[in-house]
Amino acid sequence: MINGNYINFAICEYYNDDVFTQLTSLTLKMVASLDPVQLQTYSKVEVTVYGMLWCFFSHHMELMFMKFDFSLLKSVSEMLIRGLSATSFEV
Repeated sequence: MINGNYINFAICEYYNDDVFTQLTSLTLKMVASLDPVQLQTYSKVEVTVYGMLWCFFSHHMELMFMKFDFSLLKSVSEMLIRGLSATSFEV
């Protein structure tokens, strides 16, 4: 849902509704708190998590840099780099 496939969240920003920003911030904080070693034991979940991060990073980069704090950006970037170097994730 946060990749924007179901709801056009741009309209929320137009009306100063920050529901999308709050939703993605909480989701990305949850994902960034995952233990990468433990995540590797669940290959299907690992692929899904890294795929979601890649898709979100590709489509909503401007939102990330405008609305999220630096620590969250750093965590997401580190997680994405781990995903790009993981053997189960195909770029």
